[in-house]
Amino acid sequence: MHLLELMDDYFSSDRQTNMIVESAGIQDSSGFVEWQRVDSPDRLVRDYQFSTRPAALEFLRQLFLYEDEVGHHAKITVEYDGVRLEVYTHDINMVTERDVEYASVADQIYMDTNSLCQTNI
Repeated sequence: MHLLELMDDYFSSDRQTNMIVESAGIQDSSGFVEWQRVDSPDRLVRDYQFSTRPAALEFLRQLFLYEDEVGHHAKITVEYDGVRLEVYTHDINMVTERDVEYASVADQIYMDTNSLCQTNI
């Protein structure tokens, strides 16, 4: 059996999917998982909403700095005051620990920029 086949079986199990997402603490304070795991390709997706466009802009600025620092980039879609992130490891078309870390950092940046922009209004 090839390594990619073994990895595919390992990563495709529901147990592993839940373990990866939950182990990163990708949840809000109510315990609701904000990130969704979708297929074709296997990736993590989350929509962020901002109270102001400057808050969205600051979020993106901080996120771009992080991406450049770690050399891992997401698909980013922007619509006025909303941002959608889709992240996965392109080399293997799967979610890896790098993607889970990216999601966790994106959530932290979101919390930081939202609270910063609310105090500066």
